Amino acid sequence: MTSQNSIALFCAASRPVDATDPERCADFNRERLQCDTVIGEDCRRYLDPKTRADILISYLKDDTIGALCALRGGEGSADLIPFLHAHHDVIKKLKPKPIVGFSDISALLIYFAETYGWPVIHGPGLIQLAKDSISETSQTALLSLLTEDKAADISLSALNQAAETCDPIEATLTGGNLSLINISIKDLWEIDTKNKIVILEDVNEKPHAIIRSLKYLHRIGKFKAAKAIILGDFIGDETVD
Repeated sequence: MTSQNSIALFCAASRPVDATDPERCADFNRERLQCDTVIGEDCRRYLDPKTRADILISYLKDDTIGALCALRGGEGSADLIPFLHAHHDVIKKLKPKPIVGFSDISALLIYFAETYGWPVIHGPGLIQLAKDSISETSQTALLSLLTEDKAADISLSALNQAAETCDPIEATLTGGNLSLINISIKDLWEIDTKNKIVILEDVNEKPHAIIRSLKYLHRIGKFKAAKAIILGDFIGDETVD
């Protein structure tokens, strides 16, 4: 993304917690990225899934928009996918753009990565950056990806003997929110984990529900052919104050 490009702020899931959130995100983009922000009606009020999908498609087609960033997570992103897929032939001809989001946005990230090979980023909602509610390391990593296409170094802790002794792994990253990955099975956006590094995270889920989902994905073979499994944060509350 260059400084001449705008960032499109989108709400494919839940609306802002605060009515001033979109403007706060625009201020952040102006100050930190020196770019304008496109804010649609989906960031102002609830819209049906088709209308939200139409807004997203308009951003994909707009050459002045360099990246799409979710304002936040929530619920409902998967509902857009049938309407997006109706434009499959159009989308596959478009120039790929980074799409950033986390939590419920995992559905869209997996869909665009699996179906079109687009450069999706499982990263914080833009309001988290604007409210300085994530670490400086995470902020720097995301901004470097958006402005310089520069990957970040991440420190990981080995959770089993295989992780302690393995050779370097080069593979495509996939994954996202565990609950969303769970419901991708047999849908248009079913996750493909074969020969990939799978990253998993979740929020607001009880330990037994997380274990149940992991067991299910293991039983149906989603981990069998994966190159590696990385467990991210499993935290209790995604609300941004």
